[in-house]
Amino acid sequence: MIDRAITMIEALIHQYGSWGVFVAAITEEVLAPIPSGIVMMSSGYAFLAGEAVSVANLLYLVIHVALPLCIGLTIGSLLVYGLTYKYGEVIIKKFGKYIGLHWSDVMRLHNKFDKTHKDELTLLILRSLPILPSVAINAVAGMVRMPLRPYIVATLAGTFIRALAVSFIGWQVGNVYKKYADIVDRFEKIGLALLLGLPIAFVIYRKFKSSK
Repeated sequence: MIDRAITMIEALIHQYGSWGVFVAAITEEVLAPIPSGIVMMSSGYAFLAGEAVSVANLLYLVIHVALPLCIGLTIGSLLVYGLTYKYGEVIIKKFGKYIGLHWSDVMRLHNKFDKTHKDELTLLILRSLPILPSVAINAVAGMVRMPLRPYIVATLAGTFIRALAVSFIGWQVGNVYKKYADIVDRFEKIGLALLLGLPIAFVIYRKFKSSK
């Protein structure tokens, strides 16, 4: 899976340059099975393999890799955000009972958001962490109906930090970036499994406690 994804991404980058990075970022965000570290590391390596660290090369990395990545990832994230924003209530009311999640729980979480820059800062920090699965962040932000403008601003800023850091690693580690991308993917899968597993574990615990 990873080798095929890398081959596709490298072909896009070599053929279309920064536009290829942009398209690959959107594809990665829409197609959750593609590990997020793959596009970022591949892009950094494809553009600057073998180049020394310098101010000019760092600026090149920002313009041709980090910016296209953060813009593409932000646009791609709007699909899941939009779907959960519009249909989250219907989905939770229909299927939430199977995992013990009710729309009232989501609304309580929604009411905890104070609609200030604190919410944007929280989202920015979550976005900048490379081990958190972005699809889960997109879904939660849409579910609690975070306003679109602060969502976009925080997502752009957070993914820019993440893209710059991870693409820099891809540039520096050379051909072994495949190994590192696999590690990032593994941590993302663990994070996603925890996010999905915790509500189920809570339901089991609650039923066990009530049976006592």
